[in-house]
Amino acid sequence: MKGRTILRLTALGGLVILLSALSLLGACGDKEVIKEVPVEKVVEKEVVKEVPVEKVVVKEVPAEVQEVLVGTFWDLSGPYAAVHSPAAEGQHDVFRWVNEHGGLNGVRIKYHLWDHQEQAKEYIAGYEDFLAKGCVMISTSSSFGDQVLKEKARADQMLVASIGSAKHVVEDPGWMFVSNTGYVDQATAWLQYFLDNMWEGSGKPKVGFIGMDAPAGRTFDNDDWRNYVRNMGMELIEPLEFIPTVAVDTSPSLLRLKNSGVDVLVCMGVPATIVPVVNDMDRLGMKIPWGAAFPLMIEEWIEMVGNKADGLGHYVGLGPTWDKSAEGIQLMKDMQMEYHKKITESPSYGMGTASGLIMTEALRLTLEKVPFEELTSETIRKYGFMRMKYDLKGMGIPVDFTTGAVYGPDSAGYLKKVEDGKVSGVDWLPLPDVENLKQFTLSMN
Repeated sequence: MKGRTILRLTALGGLVILLSALSLLGACGDKEVIKEVPVEKVVEKEVVKEVPVEKVVVKEVPAEVQEVLVGTFWDLSGPYAAVHSPAAEGQHDVFRWVNEHGGLNGVRIKYHLWDHQEQAKEYIAGYEDFLAKGCVMISTSSSFGDQVLKEKARADQMLVASIGSAKHVVEDPGWMFVSNTGYVDQATAWLQYFLDNMWEGSGKPKVGFIGMDAPAGRTFDNDDWRNYVRNMGMELIEPLEFIPTVAVDTSPSLLRLKNSGVDVLVCMGVPATIVPVVNDMDRLGMKIPWGAAFPLMIEEWIEMVGNKADGLGHYVGLGPTWDKSAEGIQLMKDMQMEYHKKITESPSYGMGTASGLIMTEALRLTLEKVPFEELTSETIRKYGFMRMKYDLKGMGIPVDFTTGAVYGPDSAGYLKKVEDGKVSGVDWLPLPDVENLKQFTLSMN
């Protein structure tokens, strides 16, 4: 595939502090002098005696607008819409911010958006559309979509910047680079936090799992996780409890866990999965600490359960805590005020912002190594992602692909807890890398 162009963030205000590596300004087009064209700017030249004044017309010829084409997948009308809509907004605000502040070397970002609705046919249709339009990079927003597109991307050598979080995304490395933590790593980081800070019983705490019966949820049904939990000194209750993504009554699964003496829960799902779980736990009198993995985005739904999660609910994910004084958080606030006239404090917006900046950084790094004419998915893969070690300054998980790894997170994510019906931040948690995903690397040649 042939590339189109590249971009670089301008050094403007707080942005230069946040992203100092992206601080060079772009160059404008050259000026050309043209004689005897329609008057725009007139310079009079004095001549002898009564000879009429000669008119010399100088016209500024604008440089050709250069744009990099990227494709973006978000679920705007399916089961993930509540999470993905603000995330898409955050990603596209980054592109708009870049364009309005000089671009990268004057190059603008042009994105094409496809609503995948979490359906394979929509992912395939959108992918073919992006391919036909000449996009040099695609962003994906679910593990299911990554699974659908992985082999196509490999065959077409299309670069994919993924925020999916499942083992099957990276187990056969190719053209996908994952910037979000795997669900299993998030959940295991929560269990380690529980052991270190909350467990006061004797013996081995019993771990229960309840999650959606979908590819993302099924990532927990593997021996790597089972063995890791046991080696932590915990007992995993079998079988794992899988429930519909849009759950109605989760009582049968919860009662099986309760009767097994569960001490701590791992939850996996979207709001439509977990809200019924929290309500049913309260109704059944199950005061069990639980931790949820992305893509739950706990702030997006916590008001729906009132105080039922107080002291029990925890969440590990890449979303920021807006109460922190961090440079990345300030950038998001600036963009929201500029484009939306209000600050929403949405963690999903932060997820999209991080995705947009990671894509931008990959392109910027590539421009350091190759001229504009040689930008392709292949060169962005080699000189962009495989050279990227990027600190998002509090808005998302730091990533490091410099070893050639396609699994980039350097942290499991940020732990949050529920108190008085509200969510507050705790701390960044170490990355356990339960399934050894960092082992999947690409050649640096």
